Amino acid sequence: MKNISTKFKQHISSEILTLAYCIQLTLKNNKVIGLTDFDQDLVIDNITYKSAPGLNIDILKYNTTSGSSTKIETIIDGNTIKEEDILFGMYDFTTVKILLVNYTNIDEENLILFYGNTDKVTITNHKLIVELNSISHILLRNIGNFFSSSCRAQFCDAQCKLNKESFTNSHYITKVISKQEFECITLINTANYYTYGSITFTTGKNSNLTLEIKQHNKSYVQFYNSLPHNMNIDDKFFIIAGCDKSFNTCSHKFNNSKNFRGEPHIPELQIYTY
Repeated sequence: MKNISTKFKQHISSEILTLAYCIQLTLKNNKVIGLTDFDQDLVIDNITYKSAPGLNIDILKYNTTSGSSTKIETIIDGNTIKEEDILFGMYDFTTVKILLVNYTNIDEENLILFYGNTDKVTITNHKLIVELNSISHILLRNIGNFFSSSCRAQFCDAQCKLNKESFTNSHYITKVISKQEFECITLINTANYYTYGSITFTTGKNSNLTLEIKQHNKSYVQFYNSLPHNMNIDDKFFIIAGCDKSFNTCSHKFNNSKNFRGEPHIPELQIYTY
């Protein structure tokens, strides 16, 4: 049950409303960003909520087992919301608070509608789209192991036991195709060797940015997401081999079947027709 002051209840019940939504995001680097759908900036508890035209908050949904969830959309303006911060993962698992306030009496009339974390972050048409789950959603996480035909370890983690440095190489771009594609003639000349791997740029405007690789074919590399800045020939990067978590890849590509964290020989579900 949410505690609402009598004064705020009376205002919400009145015919003339002066209400605004405010969103507070605490990023992974502890930077706090405030946004509001009001046409002016608002200050609450020393936090400035910047007026964000185009800010949209989806209907708050509540489930008795998984808690509340919602979705927010806002324009990537390059000032408050920066695309490079999103690509750097600063918005992943961000703490989010949504408030409803009376902008004529903010200190006394405000209500926390939602408190939780980001679940999925996407960029579409210069918009940031964030799906949110309440903190009670954490209770739904699986604790312990479960059976699967694919590997449950992360490549080169403590369960995988491979050394990431052994599968990491330094190269440079030899041809730029787009913000999502490039070629490097010095890469390992094996199709899909780096697919599902990652690249970290060490020079150029995208320096220190890490992206997952969607496709690798000989000298060709494609990312899942576009880079915030243009690549240039001779930009340097570290590239790490990719693993699709299959037993075949673990055995033949990495010779690591003894550490495979899955059950590849579990019979698959079969559909029989009589």
